[in-house]
Amino acid sequence: MCINKNEVGKLYITGYDARQISEILCVNVESVRKCIQRNYSHFRNRHQEALRERKDSIKAINYECNRFISDKSFVQKNRSIYKTKENGDIVLNEDLGYIFTADTPRRLNNEFKGCY
Repeated sequence: MCINKNEVGKLYITGYDARQISEILCVNVESVRKCIQRNYSHFRNRHQEALRERKDSIKAINYECNRFISDKSFVQKNRSIYKTKENGDIVLNEDLGYIFTADTPRRLNNEFKGCY
């Protein structure tokens, strides 16, 4: 399978790591790493800066989303889309076929593990 070096470069400079790029482009992660190493290692500073910006924006979005309703309250109000694991953790049931927004809590950990 051929890898598109230009797409890898664009995604790398915008702050995506090799694993994320491989998932987006549907190619082997080692191929992406080698492409970055050979062609785009001189953009490492730009990559690090863009990565920080992406993380900050995700953090700000999560903060805004959780200001109005906490993850625990959301899970309690929408129990039909979650399933409980054996260890007590509540996880999003993605087998239902629904489309979930990015701010939908994926997991609620059991607060009382080992307290029994």
